[in-house]
Amino acid sequence: MISILIPTYDYDITKLVHELVKQCQSAQIVFEIICQDDDSKSDLNLKNNSINSIEFCHFYSNSENFGRSKNRNTLAQKSNYDWLLFLDCDMIPVSENFIQNYVKTIDNCNSEIVFGGVEYQANRPPKAQLLRWVYGKKRETKSVEQRTKSENISTLTSNFLIKKDLLIAHPFDEQLTEYGFEDYAFFSALEKEKKEVKHIDNPCFHNGLETSSEFLSKTKMAIQNLVYLSNHKNTLVKQTELVRTYQKISRLQLQKMVILFFNVFKKSIEKNLSSNFPSLFLFDLYKLGWYCVLMRNQALK
Repeated sequence: MISILIPTYDYDITKLVHELVKQCQSAQIVFEIICQDDDSKSDLNLKNNSINSIEFCHFYSNSENFGRSKNRNTLAQKSNYDWLLFLDCDMIPVSENFIQNYVKTIDNCNSEIVFGGVEYQANRPPKAQLLRWVYGKKRETKSVEQRTKSENISTLTSNFLIKKDLLIAHPFDEQLTEYGFEDYAFFSALEKEKKEVKHIDNPCFHNGLETSSEFLSKTKMAIQNLVYLSNHKNTLVKQTELVRTYQKISRLQLQKMVILFFNVFKKSIEKNLSSNFPSLFLFDLYKLGWYCVLMRNQALK
């Protein structure tokens, strides 16, 4: 019935797998769990290998780095069932009825894509992880009503269900090998095919908080992906707030001013984003600055 697919990289996924097995058994469904590490060569994979001793569960480790999109696509190709439930390795279900909730949705709706949502722990993390926590709580944690208003923009690949034949027909873009906007590109491409997302209240906690420094580095990767999409698949990114803002300042010919501001204040902004009170307004300016710089560099090539 359901293939649960967990792409991972240098992460202990045994707790997540045991919880999912327990819930699948309780729901009395036919299932499999397939996990795939993307060539991290991590010592944690010695522990993750124990997953292979659990019935209907498999752990693989790639012999080369596929990248985020190809790793997901190959997981789908290895699956055996009609429904695919993708979960990021650092997620954990909020509810003990997490699997049962998805099963009920399959039985009672006609949608081919279902998104359960993301939540963050209420307790404030250490200072080093504050930026990722604040961003997640303010930008990623949304009610079903909020998500439904902008269904594809509000959908993440960290906790979603999809029909296998739909994903095989419209796979993740393997040109996007690094972190960032691969989920947006994927769901935007499905939107062009008139595929709608069903939003339900079935979230997972995102527990794997990066440090602020790591999150800023991943943000730069994401901006590079967005520049690629802007230059090659512009129709997929036209709805992003960052691209819309860039288009406005371009019409006013303010790119050079934004780049100057960014170059002058970049270090000060990074200091704030690594502080006890990271500002998401400054984070948005930071992303806009990087995007302007990269778009300028692309134009000069």
